[in-house]
Amino acid sequence: MSKIGFRLFVFLLLVGVVGVLIVDGGYFPIGGPAHLRYAVRGVDVSRHQDTINWEAVGRDEVDFAFIKATEGIDWIDPRFEENWEGASNAGIERGAYHFFRFCRTGEEQAQHFLNTVPPQANTLPPAVDVEYTGNCGRRNSADHIRTELKAFIETISEAHGRAPFIYADSDAYRRIIAGHFEDVPLWIPTLGEEPDPPDGRDWTFWQYDHQGSVDGIDGHADLNVFAGSRWAFERFVD
Repeated sequence: MSKIGFRLFVFLLLVGVVGVLIVDGGYFPIGGPAHLRYAVRGVDVSRHQDTINWEAVGRDEVDFAFIKATEGIDWIDPRFEENWEGASNAGIERGAYHFFRFCRTGEEQAQHFLNTVPPQANTLPPAVDVEYTGNCGRRNSADHIRTELKAFIETISEAHGRAPFIYADSDAYRRIIAGHFEDVPLWIPTLGEEPDPPDGRDWTFWQYDHQGSVDGIDGHADLNVFAGSRWAFERFVD
């Protein structure tokens, strides 16, 4: 082999090593988890994505979407209805989510969410977004927040016949969720590595990128995967 050929071989080998990580027998390429391990992929969106071309999103191997619906006791995402209908028309499985306000009661927030998104057939379970960032200026104790979050989850569970997912970043998970709500499925955001909750729980959805690119969405998109097969995913669509 010539010197040029050898150098090219070494370069390509290094690119392959840097570009791909082996994780429990699955391939994790730079840019996100590989389809070999995580076949079911999705996005989560809100008004910040502006107008979305859902038909183009569906053609870009997107299987599901979590769509922001509400915050607190009176706020509705102004693009919720168009996103909710657009995802459905494009054949994308959809679920709605609520941003949980720490300074409002869980019962009031649940009723607001249910008034906006009544239980429907052929949808994913709802989700509740729990995080300190962007939350109420007056902070209640973790115990108080857990009490109100429990009321929210119980009200939603009774209406839907199944518990909503909890979405919690690392700070909120550590301070509020860890060791509690053990029967509630998890949607975990982590960048660059698989979720590893401090209390050792399994997760169902993983938000792995906040600056992804998806056809039909201008600018950045939040990217997600489902922890299981397509058959297992279909069990969540009711």
